[in-house]
Amino acid sequence: LPTDAFPLTVPIERPTGVLEVLVQEPQAHVQGPRLRELAPVAAEGRTFRRFLGSDLAAGAVVRIDVPRIIGREREKVYVGIAVALIAAMAAALVVTARRSFTRTAAPVRPRAEPRSQSLLRSIAALDTEFERGGGSDEQARAAYETRRAELKAELTEALAAERRRS
Repeated sequence: LPTDAFPLTVPIERPTGVLEVLVQEPQAHVQGPRLRELAPVAAEGRTFRRFLGSDLAAGAVVRIDVPRIIGREREKVYVGIAVALIAAMAAALVVTARRSFTRTAAPVRPRAEPRSQSLLRSIAALDTEFERGGGSDEQARAAYETRRAELKAELTEALAAERRRS
């Protein structure tokens, strides 16, 4: 379903003996009377959270809600931003190096790469690696999210330190 279909509300029109809800998004919120979450299931190479309800009365309502930017879409946004920032920084370095070279006869010594650039590259590489790997394993996703949060915190600190120096 497209993201604008959420929150999705499904009314139960007649008494239902068994209702199963499968949701691929790990952050989805599923609510309904007598629904309980069971162990995830895999189908067609994808992992789904599984909810099971029994003996639902007519008029019961099941509500499913997911975050606006989810899964691979969120990762694509982050990768796009990181690539754009790296490209802009590289372009600025090239322009600065050319200007310095034309003003002086002495060769321009390359500066050490700022920590923020290195961290941006690390985040982009992590995102790319995770996308290629599929990330269907919950343990792999948790490790990815933990490492990404660590890199993001380091990036915030590095940017603050660079601002103080300039």
